[in-house]
Amino acid sequence: QPEADWDQHEAGQKFWETRSDSDADQNPDLLLLRAIIAEATLVFAIDPQRIYLVGFSNGGFFSLHSAVALRHQIAAFAELSAGLVRCDNTNNCSFMGSSSSCEGLQAEPDYCSCSGLEKPIALPAGERMPPGLLNHGNQDSTVSVAYSCALAARMAELGHDAQVVIRDGVDHEMPDY
Repeated sequence: QPEADWDQHEAGQKFWETRSDSDADQNPDLLLLRAIIAEATLVFAIDPQRIYLVGFSNGGFFSLHSAVALRHQIAAFAELSAGLVRCDNTNNCSFMGSSSSCEGLQAEPDYCSCSGLEKPIALPAGERMPPGLLNHGNQDSTVSVAYSCALAARMAELGHDAQVVIRDGVDHEMPDY
């Protein structure tokens, strides 16, 4: 277990390993996911072309990270209250908005954006990327909704498919549907 990573800032916390510089063949959580997929394929005869990932918060970052790292095995992914971070860490942007669309949020005062490396992982250009469902509350005080909007914009820029759902008035919580 690492001391901390870009998204989890306290040593000793349990979290999915999402450092972009981690080797996919050495990342213990990606190795675990691969083992689960292999075991489920063997034991339950699952269709290896229909593997879907979903995660919330750090799990949402791991869902995205895994969908990119294992893009030839993953059919699609969902991230809830996560996104694509180009700031040093998630704390660098505390934007909360009132709009229920990324276009509306980007037009609001104090909308933040950063221009650093893509985290948790760089999106592939010119290669397959699983389609994504991006779901975020516009009043998220833990992980800014701007990060899901940044992921949607970057996926569109690269020609990848994504559907965005911005939940109005919702803080950092799982949807109840």
